[in-house]
Amino acid sequence: PTCFRPTTPLVTAPAISTPGATTASATFSWTAGEPTNTLWEIYVSTVNVAPTAATPATYTNITTTTFTATDLLPATIYYAWVRTVCPGPDPSIWVAFPVFNTDTCFDADRCNYKFLLSTASAGNTWNNGRMQVRQNGIVVATLGATGINSATGVTVALCPNVPFDVFWSVAGTNPDNIGFTIVTPFNDVEFTKLPGQGAPLTVLYTGVTNCNPPACAQPTALTAVSSATSAVLSWTDISTPPAGSYAIYIVPQGGPAPTNNPPTPPTIPSATNPFTISAATGYALQPSTAYTYYVKAICSPTESSAWTILNPHTFITKPINDECATALPVTVNSGQICAPANNVLGNTYGGTASTPAANAGQGCGTIDDDIWFSFVAGPSGTQTININNVDITPTSARIHHSVFSGSCDNLTQLYCSTAYSTNATGLTPGQTYYVRAYTSGSAATQRATFEICITSPPANDNC
Repeated sequence: PTCFRPTTPLVTAPAISTPGATTASATFSWTAGEPTNTLWEIYVSTVNVAPTAATPATYTNITTTTFTATDLLPATIYYAWVRTVCPGPDPSIWVAFPVFNTDTCFDADRCNYKFLLSTASAGNTWNNGRMQVRQNGIVVATLGATGINSATGVTVALCPNVPFDVFWSVAGTNPDNIGFTIVTPFNDVEFTKLPGQGAPLTVLYTGVTNCNPPACAQPTALTAVSSATSAVLSWTDISTPPAGSYAIYIVPQGGPAPTNNPPTPPTIPSATNPFTISAATGYALQPSTAYTYYVKAICSPTESSAWTILNPHTFITKPINDECATALPVTVNSGQICAPANNVLGNTYGGTASTPAANAGQGCGTIDDDIWFSFVAGPSGTQTININNVDITPTSARIHHSVFSGSCDNLTQLYCSTAYSTNATGLTPGQTYYVRAYTSGSAATQRATFEICITSPPANDNC
C-alpha cells in the first residue's frame, strides 16, 4: 500500500463529565502504521455499516494517535473506524474499532422502574427463563434469577428520556409459565405480559423512560369510612395544580381492576373529594360486603391521571344491624318449631364492636363484630334462642350470644352463652328484648352467617 493503515485500535467511553449533561464522550487510540504517519480521520456511526473510501469522515485533521470525541449521545451503541491520511491526499483503508457504547447517565439522574415477575401457578419460578432490560440496546438488568412472585418486584434504575425495551433472552424450561408487569416510578402500570403471551428471543415491550412526575398525577392514600349501604371515600390529590374532579371505579372485592389502555369507563365519572358513594349518588352498596375502589384525577376535559391500579383501597360495609338501634326484629314462633318465614339471617362480616361491653366473668368472649336482633316476649315469659345453619370461618370458631333487657341506650345484660340454643327465662310478656350475636375470637378473618329463630315452650309447659 502507498498509505499504511493504523493498528491496535482501542476505544474507551469515560463517564459523562457533568451530571445532567446531554452528551457523552469516547476516547479513541491507535498505533501509527508507519512512524512517518502524522494525520488521521475517524468515522463514527450508530449503524454497523463500514465506510467506503468516499465516505466523509466524522472527525478530520487528527494529528495525534489519541482522540476524544465529546459530542456523542449517552446510552448509545457506536461503531467507529480510523484511517491514515497520507500526503496527496492518499488515505489508507478504514480500520474498525471495537464496538462500544457511551455511558447511559449519572446515578443521580436515574429513576426506578419496577418489574413485577409473575407465574401462571403460585409458588412457581421462571424455570431459568431470563429477560433483558435494555436501554438503546445496552443491557442494564437481567430479570428472572430472583424476585419471582414478590409483591415488591425487581427495581431497575433507568436513565431518563432514553428508549428501553424488554428482550426475552432465555426461554427457560416452561416459557408459558412466565409473566411480568412494568410499573413506572409513579405507580402506573406501563405494560403487562401474561403467562402464555409473547415468544422467546423477541422484544416484548418498547418504550421511553419518563422520570418526570405527571402534572395530572394519580391520587394517593385512599381511605373509606363505611356504613351498611354507603361509604365516604377520600384520598390525597398530588396533582399540580390540584385536579378538583375525580373518577371512581368500584367493584366487589375480587372483581376486575380497571385498565388505562384501553381506558376502563368509571363507575362514578364525576366525584368530589371526599365523596359519599351510595344508591343516591350512583352506586348501591350491599351490607356485609367487601368492595375495592380505584380513583383517578380529572385535571381537564382532555387530561386525566392513570387509575390507582396498584394502590386501590378495599373496605367492608357494615351489617344492616351493626348497632342495637338497627336491630332486626325476629318474630317469635308460638311453638317449638322454627317456621321458615320467621327465621332471620345474620351476617357478622364487617361488624364492629358495640356498647355495652361484656360483663366480666360471664364467658362472653371478645365482642368485636357483633350484630343485633330484637324480639317481643310471649305470654309464657320464656323464649328459646336458636342459632341455626351456621357457616363460620374458621370452622373452629363459635357464635356467642347475649340477651339484654331495657332500651338501646340503657341495656341490662341478662346472660351470655356459647351454646347455639339457650332459654331466656323470667321475661316480661309484651316487652322488647335484644340479642347480640358475634364470633368467639378477635381475629379479623373470623366471619359467620347463620339464622336466628326464637321459639316458645308448649302451651302445657306448666302444671
